[in-house]
Amino acid sequence: MANKNIKQLTEVTTLNDTDGFEVDTGSSSFYILWSSLKTLIAAFTGTLTNKTINLASNTLTGTKAEFNTALSDADFATLAGSETLTNKTLTTPTIGDLTNANHTHVGATSGGISAAYGARGDVRNYKLSVTVTSNNLTVAVKTLAGSDPSSSDPIRVRIGNTERTITGALSVTKNAGTNWCNSGGSELATLEVDYFVYLGYNATDGVVIGFSRIPYANQYSDFSATSTNEKYAAISTITNAASTDYYENVGRFAATLSAGAGYTWTVPTFTAINLIERPVFRTRTLTYAPVWTSSTAPAIGNGTIVGQYKVRGRTVECRQRTVAGSTTTFGSGTYSWSTPFTAMTFTNGSFPGFGSVFDNSTTTIYVGASTVNSAAATQNLFTHSATSAVTATVPVTLATSDILTTFVQFELA
Repeated sequence: MANKNIKQLTEVTTLNDTDGFEVDTGSSSFYILWSSLKTLIAAFTGTLTNKTINLASNTLTGTKAEFNTALSDADFATLAGSETLTNKTLTTPTIGDLTNANHTHVGATSGGISAAYGARGDVRNYKLSVTVTSNNLTVAVKTLAGSDPSSSDPIRVRIGNTERTITGALSVTKNAGTNWCNSGGSELATLEVDYFVYLGYNATDGVVIGFSRIPYANQYSDFSATSTNEKYAAISTITNAASTDYYENVGRFAATLSAGAGYTWTVPTFTAINLIERPVFRTRTLTYAPVWTSSTAPAIGNGTIVGQYKVRGRTVECRQRTVAGSTTTFGSGTYSWSTPFTAMTFTNGSFPGFGSVFDNSTTTIYVGASTVNSAAATQNLFTHSATSAVTATVPVTLATSDILTTFVQFELA
């Protein structure tokens, strides 16, 4: 059809399939239906050069593979597909789900935080809740949002060498009326005591929570099961506990147990000092009330006895200062002062320290040694002569304003 022309070229705005174009060959003419012309155009293959396609009024369709074939220097990423993005920078993104196959996140489906675990006892997405209701003490773990953990907002903790997940409420309550951990005894009643929070695990009960006065426990057998023992651990459930169950120290809090049969709990206003929400293995320097004894008991009267102690791991540092008053009576026999913990067994040995006796009448200080015997909960005081224990008359006859001091360091039983 060389040199053929469409006979009458006029502006056409709409066409039906039965409309035709008249083609004039010069010697004759014929018609081409619009439907036939559309078929020819659709079958046409060629390269368009310097053409612009307005996507506002035209639609391009194809598969991702087809578009990637057309794109010569990269590949397309899709909204719902699974593609690996490399060397991308996300500026202030909102990420709805951080779950993936390589590591976990706390609260992954709600944005969460990374759970790249470190040492034993590493806990993510948690804080401690320590409350007293009707004189009863409850210790619980909550999420950072302040709620009980759940499957969508869990707490995760490394116990032993395994990551454990807490997905429900977890707490332990100890009611008033018991001398828990011997905290209501003569030395500690009405005084703040530091307690260490533990998370443990057994296959039947799952993750359990507890608290104890000792900071060094690694397994269930490190605790005492006797409620009044200084090494007792108040644990949420021990029905299925085994001696080798792992336990992890995850924090510390302060509380007070009253004296007498009531043994009621109170807690202070918590601060960053008396409530620690991470593994911690020492107490603050705490006050206790040493009990002064001898074969015939002395009585402090209007004098004063003050004691302080600190626990660091298994080590206890303990000191006391006794100042005689005008109504103090000195009894007879070798003196000793109680300690807030019992020393470990040290066969044929004792734990040494130092001490002194100050004679107020002559302003003389007699330097001496103090000791805690093997498996004992008392400290003794000796003068500079190792064979001479301090008594009412050694190294001097004690009187008003005289001062007796001791300092000892020993290992916990």
